[in-house]
Amino acid sequence: MNLPLDVIKRYRVLPFKEDENYVYLLCVKENEGIGFFKKFFNKKVKVICASKERVLREIIKLEVKLSLKEIIKKIKEELKGDTKEVASVGKLLDLVIYYAIYHRASDIHFEKGIVRIRVDGVLRKVFEFDEEVYLALISKIKILAKLDIASKLIQEGRFSKRVDDREFDFRVSCVNSLFGECVVLRVLESGRIIELEKLGMSEGNLAKLKRLIKNPYGMILITGPTGSGKTTTLYSIINYLKSIEKKIITIEDPVEYHIDLVEQIQVKEFADVIKAILRQDPDIIMIGEIRDEDVLNASLQAAMTGHLVLSTLHTNDAVSAINRLYQMGAKEYLVSDILLGVVAQRLVRKICPYCKERYEASEEEIKILKKFKKETKTLFKGRGCEQCDFNGYLGREMISEVFVINKEIAHLISLKKDKFELLRVGRSFGFVSMVEDGIEKVIKGVTTLDEILRVVNIED
Repeated sequence: MNLPLDVIKRYRVLPFKEDENYVYLLCVKENEGIGFFKKFFNKKVKVICASKERVLREIIKLEVKLSLKEIIKKIKEELKGDTKEVASVGKLLDLVIYYAIYHRASDIHFEKGIVRIRVDGVLRKVFEFDEEVYLALISKIKILAKLDIASKLIQEGRFSKRVDDREFDFRVSCVNSLFGECVVLRVLESGRIIELEKLGMSEGNLAKLKRLIKNPYGMILITGPTGSGKTTTLYSIINYLKSIEKKIITIEDPVEYHIDLVEQIQVKEFADVIKAILRQDPDIIMIGEIRDEDVLNASLQAAMTGHLVLSTLHTNDAVSAINRLYQMGAKEYLVSDILLGVVAQRLVRKICPYCKERYEASEEEIKILKKFKKETKTLFKGRGCEQCDFNGYLGREMISEVFVINKEIAHLISLKKDKFELLRVGRSFGFVSMVEDGIEKVIKGVTTLDEILRVVNIED
């Protein structure tokens, strides 16, 4: 089918099969392009409707197949020539980025000539290039991010690109390993802030969080490892709280999303800036991360003086955040007075709704579920289909726990009671652990037991 790629992209209609009687077209819905294709092929057409995402992914696969060899050939010719500019490498980078975005990648990894993308938290290999092409690609990324292309030191930068009608920011991290330079691009869609209600929190945890953020002062912490969605949750909270009556200031490194009615400050050193912004008369302060004792002390001071402080911390669960604050130098009486609550979270892959099916649970799965007082003989999984690239998962959702500091628990903190005592009392007030939250989503068919076991320790 000798049809120009630009025509396919313009109409977003993909001819994918032809027989004696028909040309088969894949598209989201019938549009003005159908008539063009009828005339072009001079044949009857059969339209197969699919989701916009699937159509775009199939078009991109075709574009990559048609364009990649030609672009690489041009890059090699330009590298051998006298010209200093390798113009085609920009087209190659655009192709990689385009492919990654329409496969819902959160990160793009360049390492040892290989390109991998992280989709729903899992890396997959998508391209492999010769060394000369790979190095040209890395140099192009550095130029876009305004970095030193000759330096092998650790560097960070960012650049923006428009893909179709969507604006994206790319955070760039460069490090040098034994096998050469590795570059990672974090993909951020400009203005894409998830509503608080759409984060995937259970109804009970969402209600607890909403009650916590209504407090006029105190500290709320969001905890979890890197890549668990902490910053996304913070932005969702800020977006939920913003209003013309409240002054909200954020201190970040870097600012990931811009929010109307919010003053956002991008700095490396947080502690001095926290002290300075207290004179800006804020109601709510968001601090990107409590990194050290200086930032912690400044944050506690802000919370003590009538401000609601929101921040993140790296701990495995909610209650461990209290001990982490002690380790960073906070006094137990300050923690008990100021801390309102802690949210711990992880992201798990969701079962693909297009190929979701029931199956007989194994003896091991039944045994695990019984630990959490769940009785079932059938569970759900994704069979694998074109919509999910045949891996059975599509998208991600949060599992979480919200540990609320009430008067009884605050008293235990002031006495520096251990984690197990805090959990025991917390459970008497309705605390549900992250593991239990995840198991509930397994029973409901949102995710699989394998996914829960991948991100949390069921013995916690």
